[in-house]
Amino acid sequence: MRAAYVRLVVAFVLAGAFVALGCGGEFTLPTETPGGVIPEKGSYAYQGSLRGFPNLTDVLLTIGTGSTVYVVFDSLEIKAFPRFFRPDGFTPPLSYTFTGAFKPTKICQGPARLYVLDAGDSTLSKTDTTKAAGFLQYAVSGGPPVFVLRDTSLASVSGIASDAAGNVYVAGIGKEFIGDDPQDPRRRTYKFVSRVYRYLVAQNFARDRAFFVDDGQGIGTVSDPGDCTVRSFLGTEYLYVADEGKDIAQRLKIVKNNGESAPLEPLAIDGSQSELTFLAPADVTADQEGFWYVVDTGNHRILRYDYGGAFIQRVDNELDLDSDSLKVPIAASCDDSLVYVADRGTGKVASYKRRK
Repeated sequence: MRAAYVRLVVAFVLAGAFVALGCGGEFTLPTETPGGVIPEKGSYAYQGSLRGFPNLTDVLLTIGTGSTVYVVFDSLEIKAFPRFFRPDGFTPPLSYTFTGAFKPTKICQGPARLYVLDAGDSTLSKTDTTKAAGFLQYAVSGGPPVFVLRDTSLASVSGIASDAAGNVYVAGIGKEFIGDDPQDPRRRTYKFVSRVYRYLVAQNFARDRAFFVDDGQGIGTVSDPGDCTVRSFLGTEYLYVADEGKDIAQRLKIVKNNGESAPLEPLAIDGSQSELTFLAPADVTADQEGFWYVVDTGNHRILRYDYGGAFIQRVDNELDLDSDSLKVPIAASCDDSLVYVADRGTGKVASYKRRK
């Protein structure tokens, strides 16, 4: 552990020599940096940051033409920004306005739509179902929601994802009905369970009763799940889930049998490949090439793995424009060359680009 920490400190010192090279515009690999250190091919260069977001909860880079960065924080507003940030940390937002959310907390991309996870208020929802947790569907340019779903059986929510068909997956804590009180039928008993539910777009987002990721300690179950992502590779869909309760990141294979959802076949990793196990990972995401990225919140780092789950590298080796390292990374979003990280500890969203 001590040796790994020393190596990390040395990496930060060396990184300081070329932090400024990653800011703004296209990055050109220098022949040699001051001090004779040449950045490693394929490593990540810091590009720029956005400042001033209290209690950050999510960041999303949309994929496709006109890709945009969306930031969710302690506000009824969701801010949208161009893909490349100004190096001074003051990139002006786009004029997108999202209305109708009560407590927006996470955001994901679906087919030509965005889905915003609303944390709601479990106390207020007892008398007002419009304050229950759920999700809202929006056009990519914002405006009022196209569709709103509230689910009073969700005690709390922590993640949202969408697949290629537009089905929505919600991670969090559910209220599972146990039974009625035989002495008083007005009283019902519930227990709280970790869950990932799926809501079917073809059925007006009714919950898919044949599909859920169950509560438990074994691989393929979840315990206090964080955020999630769905990606499809070679015709197979995978659900990626950060599991804060078990300190692992999981990739679950979504198997279909005769058109119905079948039990999930799990794959999982922990942090042992990088010599330091995960500590309360809050998010896991994947790019279109099958590489996946774990937001290891407790260890203040972002780690990249290949399709098979083998550790490749740490993403956040370089300090930001204020010479800050990550303090409390809470979410990440990526494509095949860019990684955006929401850091609650600094109130900033940082951008990193992989060197060619």
